Amino acid sequence: YTELGLTGAGQIIGIADTGVDVQSCYFYDPNGAVTPSDSASPILDLSKRKVVQYAYFAGSGDGLDVPSGHGTHVSGIAVGSIPNVDITSDSQGMYGGVAIDAKLAFVDLATGDGGLGIPWAQRLYGCSKSAGAKVHSNSWGTYHGYANSYQGSDVDAYLYENMVNILHSH
Repeated sequence: YTELGLTGAGQIIGIADTGVDVQSCYFYDPNGAVTPSDSASPILDLSKRKVVQYAYFAGSGDGLDVPSGHGTHVSGIAVGSIPNVDITSDSQGMYGGVAIDAKLAFVDLATGDGGLGIPWAQRLYGCSKSAGAKVHSNSWGTYHGYANSYQGSDVDAYLYENMVNILHSH
């Protein structure tokens, strides 16, 4: 797909997970990381190389993705890229994400005890929507033995009203 020019250029992808390590080589910005902000009033900085919004929910975001690394992993698959690496000839380039030229609007849902604090859809997806994201990924599982352990009808209503494309897997 990259040979066809499908690199995510000009796109913003929203992801909500445990956090993202903004110091990882895949997200590092030599001009400094975006300022973390509360999801009630997220800060957007389109001048950033990769992470243009880092919103946290309920005061839980730390910009480090400690201890699990799951959010960093998921975000790397989607948009990770190392600056100044040729994806077609450099061995490091083979580890870039699917949309290497896309930027990331991230919502940190980590609760500090290894769990996720999942807000209502308006608050969750509103951050990414305000950043211009048309695609949002939630790669959460559940230990409860049932799918859609969060507010499913709330999510459905938000999607219907806002027509946001959501990629969701358990």
